[in-house]
Amino acid sequence: VHAVPFFLSSLDEVVFVPLTQLQGKRILALSSIANPIRFHDMLRALGATVIASDLGDHADYSETIIQNVILDAEKSGAEMIVTTMKDTVKSRKYFEREKHAIPVNILHHSFEFLHGEDGFYKAIDRIL
Repeated sequence: VHAVPFFLSSLDEVVFVPLTQLQGKRILALSSIANPIRFHDMLRALGATVIASDLGDHADYSETIIQNVILDAEKSGAEMIVTTMKDTVKSRKYFEREKHAIPVNILHHSFEFLHGEDGFYKAIDRIL
């Protein structure tokens, strides 16, 4: 199974942002996932210059952490902060409390089978 970028959405509003908006942009990639390299690679494949901000798997978010993320984004010249759906659940309330000029977007993705799709569905059918 391979993750495929599907679309971006704004953290502030339910606004879809075209993936093409990443092309040529400096992006602060915020995550607390086990393998952030795949997240960074997806963003790079979409044409972004990635500034990694990895908090470690299952990190606890706080107001101070988000303040530091925003400060890091500003200092590094990031034009956008992009995070994962998982991290949005944990960070949204802190981003909403902070005043900042850098847009925060969520990368949504879907999964694509590279091989073995039929076997996967047959195994599910056997279980059900």
